[in-house]
Amino acid sequence: MSIGENIKKVRKEKKLTQEKLSKEMGISRSYLSDVENNRYNPSSKTLKALADKLDVSMLYLTTGKKSVEDLTDEEIGKSLKNAFRSNKEDMQRNLKEKIKEILDTELSYSEVNYLNNVMNILRLSADNDINLITATLVTINNFIVLKNNNVDDEELNEIINKEFDEMKDMFIQRLIKDGE
Repeated sequence: MSIGENIKKVRKEKKLTQEKLSKEMGISRSYLSDVENNRYNPSSKTLKALADKLDVSMLYLTTGKKSVEDLTDEEIGKSLKNAFRSNKEDMQRNLKEKIKEILDTELSYSEVNYLNNVMNILRLSADNDINLITATLVTINNFIVLKNNNVDDEELNEIINKEFDEMKDMFIQRLIKDGE
């Protein structure tokens, strides 16, 4: 779409008439009409003023492509939902591969016991419990990665203390909520 078509589209989305927008902009209605019908190209100053008045980015007016600031709450929600769905599918595919690897591996007693307990927790826990456990496991995993990357022990202890304080607060908030 052309700049003029983009301006017209956004103006109509905002439910503004040419008369109202041109008045608010301090330009003539006929000039706005000429811009929307691609008879004139607006200056960058006019384009910036139109973008500000229409509450969209100049990118959107010039290309028709929305930046994050141009998205409505509904569009952001839909985009996030699609991203989560795609991410979930990737994670499920990855999980299936890891489960196949585990099934083909000789496991120790403690590993088998641990995996059985994890499966029981998954089946018996509410979503909030799983979220809390997941956050804890992610934190522990991050510590292991840091330790394996030879992070200074003092720095690692500082990170661990900070993380555990935050986790303690999460657990306390969860207990308080459950007690209500």
